[in-house]
Amino acid sequence: MTRLGFALLVGAAATGPLAAASPNPKDLAVTSEQVSRAQGLVRKLGSDAFWEREEAQEELAKMGRLARPVLAQAAVADPDPEVRCRCRLLLPRAAAEDLKVRVETFLADAEGKFDHDLPGWNQFRKAMPNTRAARELFAEMLADEANRAILTAVGGPPGELGQLVAHRKAEFAPSRGGGRPGGRGPAWGISGGGKDPTPIDLAALLFAESQVPSRFVPILVRGPNGAIPASTYSITSLAQAGGPRGEVYRAVVAAWARTRDESYQLNAALNVAEALGLEETAEVAARLFATPGVASYRTRAASTLVRLEAKEQIPALEKLLTDDAKLVTVQLVGGGDPVDLQVRDLALATCLALTGQDPKDYGFAEVYPGARGTLTNLHLAAGARPAAVERWKAWREKNPEFGKESGKR
Repeated sequence: MTRLGFALLVGAAATGPLAAASPNPKDLAVTSEQVSRAQGLVRKLGSDAFWEREEAQEELAKMGRLARPVLAQAAVADPDPEVRCRCRLLLPRAAAEDLKVRVETFLADAEGKFDHDLPGWNQFRKAMPNTRAARELFAEMLADEANRAILTAVGGPPGELGQLVAHRKAEFAPSRGGGRPGGRGPAWGISGGGKDPTPIDLAALLFAESQVPSRFVPILVRGPNGAIPASTYSITSLAQAGGPRGEVYRAVVAAWARTRDESYQLNAALNVAEALGLEETAEVAARLFATPGVASYRTRAASTLVRLEAKEQIPALEKLLTDDAKLVTVQLVGGGDPVDLQVRDLALATCLALTGQDPKDYGFAEVYPGARGTLTNLHLAAGARPAAVERWKAWREKNPEFGKESGKR
């Protein structure tokens, strides 16, 4: 976005040329003389003479962003209610001008050499490439009031950010009983807003959600996509945009995928990661496997790890070798009592598949004899588990190199 384009942020608030020639934000510092002048004018806002109060307010308006620090303090701390009132009226315009100039300085820093005090920027630059395209995208995010509100909350109390993210997702959720283009189906229960997000809106929402644990983000719209910012199709399409901007969108999507911590979102993130061939795919699959939730998601994650030959995830799988949570109950061919397939059984079977070992050597049997190719066709009798785990530990001691290699993506 050009500097002229960013003027849309402040609209009529800008009364003169505010463009910053220097990329160094320190050059925007308000001088002590300017502070003293603003303080004197603020005092006059409490004058007994109406004309003097009006004149002081007009001069403060002309000072714009240079008066912002003094206005901000007086708006909450001045003992005179009229001074507080007039400062509050002046503050939004001064704040808008200040943000506009800081963003112009930010964009002038083409090589990203300086630290900039912009809401959410420190978190964004840690996760994104340090490119001009990334900085321009961030500036465009700030240009929208709703996106700016979310960015301002990044780094603050997670509950506050989570609420803003939840309401923004509800704004983009389809209206009750209706659908809309982009792969979004109807939401059942609470009605969504049905607004189509722009790529910038979606990027801002994905980034913001990557900065807050899911437990702080309430689900306000029930339905297939209520827990995620958009359909997996929309998220994948965002990351497939071309050019430098597309590279940034891809980084935003990757950051969102690798920070998911809830079963439904992790499953959606795995769909996105696989479609895009992200290097985070195996990591997402391992986390989905380890996260309590829908059993089919966890078994799908295990199969994905095997398909990717993700040997580097073996240490993560080994942490599950004591997890006795039930995944599915199966009836063995030939009768007998049903058996439970537990997380620890599937974790061990996955480790064996990744290391090329025969599950039968560890006591596994097939639920449906001859129906090979699926991990869920294997079961381990309860009495065989201790010996199977000990056998695995002994094998690992002799083969410590497994779990350190890079698997395929």
